[in-house]
Amino acid sequence: DTNPCSSPVYGIAAPWGNTTANDNAGNIAGWNTTAAASTAWVDGSKTINDPCPVGWRVPTAAQLTVLANNTQNPRTLVGTWTAGTTNYGAGFRFGYALFIPAAGIRLGNGNGLLNGRGSNGYYWSSTISGSSAQLMTLSSSGATMANGNAVTGTSVRCIAE
Repeated sequence: DTNPCSSPVYGIAAPWGNTTANDNAGNIAGWNTTAAASTAWVDGSKTINDPCPVGWRVPTAAQLTVLANNTQNPRTLVGTWTAGTTNYGAGFRFGYALFIPAAGIRLGNGNGLLNGRGSNGYYWSSTISGSSAQLMTLSSSGATMANGNAVTGTSVRCIAE
């Protein structure tokens, strides 16, 4: 393995050395396919299950919808939008400062296999209803909102409270 401080930076989630052997794309032993309770995250307040640090929280579906639909700030596709376990460079730049990578999704089919890294991105909101949750999806054609199955593993982008 290479020291990450002296290696090239391929993206936030890039493994050391950017090799297939270290891409963390394979099955995850013991992947849990039970959806969290609908109260695990809630709009407007922090819960014990919120994955964000103190002072930060998961954005609401309304906030992600504004981001996905905002035509005031330029949106720029970054990188090559091709699925691959070591493609850490693809993503959207919203405005001039916010970059959201096409990090893919962990499938909720019992094994947590990574799918779509480099070609799609999925980001949870705090808006959950039963086993479905609102999420923002990214592809080379744009950003949209959708319902997602809460047993899949999608990314979280924390925002300041």
